[in-house]
Amino acid sequence: MSKARYIALLRGINVSATKTIKMAELRELLASLGFENVKTVLASGNAAWDADGDDTAAMQAAIEHGMKPLRLQRGRHRDAACTGRATAGQRSF
Repeated sequence: MSKARYIALLRGINVSATKTIKMAELRELLASLGFENVKTVLASGNAAWDADGDDTAAMQAAIEHGMKPLRLQRGRHRDAACTGRATAGQRSF
C-alpha cells in the first residue's frame, strides 16, 4: 500500500500563554507515532504527514493520547485532532 498524505487541524492550540505547544514538539510527537514527512504551519496547530493505512480514527486517538502530557504541562486544551486524507489537487504543506 502506498503512503497517503493526512492532515490534522488541532483546535485550542496556542490561543493563550497557558495553552502553547511549540510546533517543533508537535512535529516530534507526530514523528514518534510513525508518521513521515511531518510539516506544521506556523503556530496554528495544523499539521500534515505521510502514513500507511487509512484508519484515521486510530490516528486521531494516537495524536490525542500523545498530546496528553503536553496538555498537562501547559494547561487544558480542547481535544479535537481532526485527521483526514488530503485530496489530490490540494496544496501540500
